[in-house]
Amino acid sequence: MKSFPPEEDGLEAMKTLQALSPAARQRLRSLAKDEITATESGSYVGLDPDEPDGDLEAKDLVTRARVDLGGGNIIDVTRLTDSGVGVIRPLTAIGDVPAWARTIPEDRDEAAIGADDDIPF
Repeated sequence: MKSFPPEEDGLEAMKTLQALSPAARQRLRSLAKDEITATESGSYVGLDPDEPDGDLEAKDLVTRARVDLGGGNIIDVTRLTDSGVGVIRPLTAIGDVPAWARTIPEDRDEAAIGADDDIPF
């Protein structure tokens, strides 16, 4: 998720992103951030289910999973699918932004992402 996809895949991802609501795009960003940080820290991947998940699940961008935290504590979470990872890559990639990715939906820099965050969503 930290590198830009090939142009053809990226353009398709951009079409999908532009067709989503700002809330759905923000949800994908949150799920991507969780996946990156959880993977780096060795934690479980997934966030509590939220309102935009239904639309994203219908588009095969997210899926639901159950995580066993131990001691009989099982929680339901939402995770990105492989398709969801592909769609969010233009917003999570680090490095020189290719020309095709310069039309990212305007809500890219929403204040919900902390200023000290090192992941450029």
